[in-house]
Amino acid sequence: MKTDDSPMTDSHTIAQFFPFYRFGLRTNPFGTLSEQDWYATTVPPPPVQAALDAGFAHLMVLGRRGRGKSTTLNYLRYHYTLQVQRVAYERLPAWHWRYTTRLDGVDVFAFDEMQRLAPWEIVRLFHEREKYGVRLLIGSHRNHHPEFTLAGINVTVVRLDGRMTQAHLAAILQRRLDVFALEGGAGVSFTPQAVDVLFHRYRDDLRTMNTHLYNVFQRLQEPGPITAEDVR
Repeated sequence: MKTDDSPMTDSHTIAQFFPFYRFGLRTNPFGTLSEQDWYATTVPPPPVQAALDAGFAHLMVLGRRGRGKSTTLNYLRYHYTLQVQRVAYERLPAWHWRYTTRLDGVDVFAFDEMQRLAPWEIVRLFHEREKYGVRLLIGSHRNHHPEFTLAGINVTVVRLDGRMTQAHLAAILQRRLDVFALEGGAGVSFTPQAVDVLFHRYRDDLRTMNTHLYNVFQRLQEPGPITAEDVR
C-alpha cells in the first residue's frame, strides 16, 4: 500500500500541477509574462540596442501590429526602472485620443499607440515634456518625426518592420527557454530547421508566432528537440 509521500504520489502530483517540469521548464515559456519576465525574455532588436548604446534624448519605435513595439517599450521601461528612474507607462486604447498620465514627478514616460492621440494632445504632451523634463519613449504605427522636429525636439526613430533575422529569432527563442528553465536546464530546444520554418512563416510577426508556439508547447509529449514538423 503506497503512502501519500511515496515517489509515485510525488511524481503524479508534479505531473498534475506542474506539467512542464518534465520538459525542464517551470511553465509554458510562451504564456502570459509578468513585468520581470517580460524584461528578462526580451532580446532587444539590433536597432533598439544600437540606440541604447549610442544614447538618445527621446525614442520613437515604429512598426505594424505584432512587430514588437509594446515588447520594446516594456523592456525599456524596466531598463530605466532598474536605473532608479521614475517611469510611467500608458497604452492608449482604441477610440481614445487623450492621455491621462500625470507627468509631474516622472523621469521617463513610455507611451504606446501615439497615433491615436489628438493633435492638440500632442501639443500638450510636448509642453508637459518640456515643463517636467521627461524623457519620451513612444510606440506608434505612424511616424511623428515631423511633429517632434516642428517642436524642436530631438527624437531617435527606430523601425521594427522587416528587421528580423534568423539569428535574432533564434536568440529570442533560446532566451525564452533559458528564462523559464529549471535548475537543470531546459529539456527541449529548437532545431535550426524549426527556426527556419518559423522565420519564413512569421518573419517579424512575433505576436502571432508567440500564440502559435504557446499551442505547440501545450501539445508537447516528450522532452528533446523541437523539430520543423513540430512547429508547422
